[in-house]
Amino acid sequence: MMELGGLLDEFERYAKNSYIANIKLGVPDIRDFLQEFFTRRTFFIRGIMYYGATSKIDGEPRFQFTEPDFTTIDYIEAVLPEVVASYTRAYGAPSDQPFTQDWSPKPFKAETDAEKQQAEIMKERIFEYNQKTLPFRLSKTMFHPIHTIWFSTSSGKVGKKGKDGEVTITSQEEIEEFVSSKSFYSLIGGTDRSLRDLWFEALNADKSNPKFGWIDIDNPAELDEKEHKEVVSKISKMLTDAGRKHIIMFTGSNYQIWFAPKEGERFNYAMDIKNIAETYGAKAGGHVGGTTAARNAAVAKGKIWIDTTTYKSRQKLGFFFGMHYKPDGTNRPGLPRSTGLVRVPLRRNELSAFEPLVDAHPETVLERFTELKARVDMFCQEVGLGEGFPSADAGFPCYRSARGHNDTKHEMVKRLEDWKKPKMKEFSKRVVGEEVLQHESVTIMPKLDGWLGCMAFNINGKFKVNGQSLDKTQKLEGMVDSIVSEKQRGLFCTKGGMFAWDNFLTHAFEDACRSIGVTEAVVTGEIVTYNDKGQVAGREAVTSILNREEIEAEGKISTHDRHSFRRLKFVIHDVLSLDGSEVSRDVPIAQRLALFSEVKNDRISVMPHDVVTEDLVTNFDALWKRHVEDARNEGVVIYGGGKRYKIKRKYTLDAAIIGIDTDAKYWQDQKEILSTVIIAVSKNTGKGPTFVAFQRVGNFRMTDEERETLFHKVLGERNDDEWSRTSFANVIPYENKQNPNVYWVDPKIVVEIEYESLGSESKPAFLFHREQIQKATTDQRSMERGYRFAPIPKTAACRKLIGPPVIISERPDKSTYNPRDISYEQAEGAGGLQITAKPKKIVSEELENPQKVTLTHVRTNPMYGYARGPRWIAAGGMVEESPTEAFRFGTQKKAGHIAFGDSKQNLEGEFIAPVERGAPTRGKSGWQPHYRPIWDQARQHPQTGIDFYPEMTGLPFSAADAIFDERGPNIPGGRKGITESQTSQYTLKRLLSDEYHDTDAQGIEEAKQLGRALGKEIMHTTREEQGARDTLQQLVDKDISEKDKQKIIDSKMSSKAFRGSKGFSSLSRTPIRSNPASSNSKWNERTARYRALYNQWTREPEPKRSWESYALKQYEAWELPLLEKGRKFMDAEENFLYSDSEEAIIHGRFPSPVGDEEEDHIFAVITLGDGEDEFES
Repeated sequence: MMELGGLLDEFERYAKNSYIANIKLGVPDIRDFLQEFFTRRTFFIRGIMYYGATSKIDGEPRFQFTEPDFTTIDYIEAVLPEVVASYTRAYGAPSDQPFTQDWSPKPFKAETDAEKQQAEIMKERIFEYNQKTLPFRLSKTMFHPIHTIWFSTSSGKVGKKGKDGEVTITSQEEIEEFVSSKSFYSLIGGTDRSLRDLWFEALNADKSNPKFGWIDIDNPAELDEKEHKEVVSKISKMLTDAGRKHIIMFTGSNYQIWFAPKEGERFNYAMDIKNIAETYGAKAGGHVGGTTAARNAAVAKGKIWIDTTTYKSRQKLGFFFGMHYKPDGTNRPGLPRSTGLVRVPLRRNELSAFEPLVDAHPETVLERFTELKARVDMFCQEVGLGEGFPSADAGFPCYRSARGHNDTKHEMVKRLEDWKKPKMKEFSKRVVGEEVLQHESVTIMPKLDGWLGCMAFNINGKFKVNGQSLDKTQKLEGMVDSIVSEKQRGLFCTKGGMFAWDNFLTHAFEDACRSIGVTEAVVTGEIVTYNDKGQVAGREAVTSILNREEIEAEGKISTHDRHSFRRLKFVIHDVLSLDGSEVSRDVPIAQRLALFSEVKNDRISVMPHDVVTEDLVTNFDALWKRHVEDARNEGVVIYGGGKRYKIKRKYTLDAAIIGIDTDAKYWQDQKEILSTVIIAVSKNTGKGPTFVAFQRVGNFRMTDEERETLFHKVLGERNDDEWSRTSFANVIPYENKQNPNVYWVDPKIVVEIEYESLGSESKPAFLFHREQIQKATTDQRSMERGYRFAPIPKTAACRKLIGPPVIISERPDKSTYNPRDISYEQAEGAGGLQITAKPKKIVSEELENPQKVTLTHVRTNPMYGYARGPRWIAAGGMVEESPTEAFRFGTQKKAGHIAFGDSKQNLEGEFIAPVERGAPTRGKSGWQPHYRPIWDQARQHPQTGIDFYPEMTGLPFSAADAIFDERGPNIPGGRKGITESQTSQYTLKRLLSDEYHDTDAQGIEEAKQLGRALGKEIMHTTREEQGARDTLQQLVDKDISEKDKQKIIDSKMSSKAFRGSKGFSSLSRTPIRSNPASSNSKWNERTARYRALYNQWTREPEPKRSWESYALKQYEAWELPLLEKGRKFMDAEENFLYSDSEEAIIHGRFPSPVGDEEEDHIFAVITLGDGEDEFES
């Protein structure tokens, strides 16, 4: 046999170069190559040199001529089929046509007529690609400024459209306008044939609060692609080990990895993600740097470059599914650097086999778009990117009726129950033509495997659950507390009466209804979630989200997990009422669904459906293939002749009966009719063919006579009239301790079982085999006598049949002695039984996803309420004395544990009251509350940049505790708490413990903080307010003790007059920024949407409705003057804020003081001197 390795390697180089040059090889081209290869040592094709058969590699010729009688033509004919097959696998079938749909996406400047014709065809294909992918790409970059990349085939130029922060998509209407327009504001629109890529600003102007991180992994040294992929794989593995969900992107020429914050973590600034990128890049063997010198060093050292230039202000990233086009730079045209390949998501296990020229080709991506976009959608939902996430907060509270308080008498539950009647008639696919397809017209839609739900919208709110109104007044805590009214306009429920509101689905439904001008609606639909293949993940996935209750019920109300809830989608399959009017069932279902056909929403969609009026059988088969076989849905629903039909997908499995459940009613009644049995399939193991007993089945589609016959075949002849293990010949003398009620039998009978799907987790299964006791023969009887049926001590795990499974017949043509007749591989079409050694959950790989930590115990946070809670607590190991009870009894806690136990306590009861009661040991180590915290004085840790509030001082040094804001823990810089060993690395001034001790430095800092607050108060104090001036005089009077001064300050700051004063309310809140138009973030978001709607109205051509009548369609009358005021404020803020360049000019002419900003309050002059009484004046 000829060895073709060297030949195929050289041919692959030739084929790849031809592909890049946009040349489709034909068989004559391949023959010419082989002619040259066999007859020359080196040769040239289109200016590129190739090596022939006699040239050597590693000291050996590339091809060995092993057939002495062969001519060159003979060798060509012998290897041609294999070479053509190799080309076909990579680039499609060879063709003598100059251009086919298997086109090269590599951009080129079209100059000749042939090139221009080819360019036009490419434009059309790219246009089709954009029309399909743009809605998704725009929805996932929503609320981020975007830019478009264009390419001119006539000039060969590549450019970018859009200024920083200029154009942002905020609604589905804007997406639709973008996709259907040639231009969108200053950007290239979706119908412009020059559009190639979409960039979005992943960082804002001050690089704060990025939603996710990224690592840019480039290969300027042009190392072998295998080395490039190895670095990517190593970084991915380290991120997984560190517990970071992430997604790999092939950028069109290199790779990026986007990663999410850990649970409870938040990225404050770009520096946070840059540090992570540098750490993992260096550990993976890459050269890290953000300069040209670093890039050149990576080339010189022959290393992959971890590019850290991608964390600049308003950093732009190319989003998934855009095409790789590099805009022209100064003296650096973009065309030669562009590949035209698509930015696609990858898994780590796909890297080695990933072939960019094939797998990132636009045509390939278009075919796999549903699957690929599902992966990207999962990452976007994980990090809160795009539609549904207008800000960087955690989203909606996701309220639900508490467990045990389902409102089963609610009107929506009754409507859902009424909708289910009459019950759908169920048919199998085999008999669907007997009745279902006999109607003149049918409407066919997929049956999704989710939860049935009912969704309602009312623009006036007024929803109630368990008799409680969901509209409420809400207290917003802040520097100045405020009371607002909040209406819940969306509500959904399940058929069991579980209600949910103020979540991602209800707000998305509210947006959908507003977008089509509806004021009230009630619909039914399926609540689903999707897996990484873009397929419905199944009922269990929805159950795990909806059944989860996050907090203890309060007033019959609890919450869902906000993070997981965002994965849910709602697919409408009927409309019950619209604008207060019932929608009659006499209206065809297609017309009812058409009422919501214009809804284009990431979370709310209408069930796809087809109205078939002719050739019903053929069209049904085609739709069955699309909805069931390809999309893996559980079946279809058909409306026809005023009836509803359900046709579910069914699978069958041939299995052996291996046991009898003696708890079944027929057995208990001692009736010789086969009842619940244990079935088994065969799998080859180290013991040979092994029976895997994995499930009980108690449903039969057989007559009692047939079941009676099976009873005797399965159990064998009777030994006596009893019903014990020894009463039947086929029952083996074995009792399983876990299942003592099961009689295990020597398997003789094979039955056919029908089921709908497989479970989402594998569960325990038991193993048996036929153990040889003497030399076997080919004779059946001798074979049976030569083996003994016996259990295997080991257990296994296997997925269960669900549906439920039904035994439909005996299979006398199958034998338990032929392992293939009952092989476990029969279930591969349903997803596979996945027989393993241990039970596990069978889930789709959503992202490069670390294993979750198992929750074993939920501890009450004893610090709740100490700091306007709840807030995070972080601590190192407790290595010093502590006043807590655990330490007094010598039961030290491990690092990270809360030292106060699980008991509910408050600050006073924990630290002060015991001392007052004469407790002998508590309160003696400096544990005491200090000044009431001033909340604008958040501090930033020097290593991590994380903000925290050091209001609990005096903690032991090794504890290094602090109260965080909601961004979560990790003050110390690593994942461990600060310990004494670090004191040599960081000065005491930089250690966090310095913030917690009652030192002179802290006393001065406290005085300065109080001075800032009181100084601002005095600035706004009129001469008539003598009381305030008396307070100031007392604070500077040396004859008044420090203790008395502290009492004066506490009294002053705790008064309502002070908290409500202009001075206190105007304290700087940096780095917490809010729109100064209002202290209510939800109102600010509503104002921003109002402003966007106003801008949209201004762009509409005349004649048009007045703005007031236009706005009243979506807003209430009382809101308009307030919203209008907010809009004008935002316009003024946008028009009159200084730009970065203007700020630079100002600071250039008027330099800021060196160091911290100067302060002018009365305590600003105090400093820490060397002597006791030293100070500056």
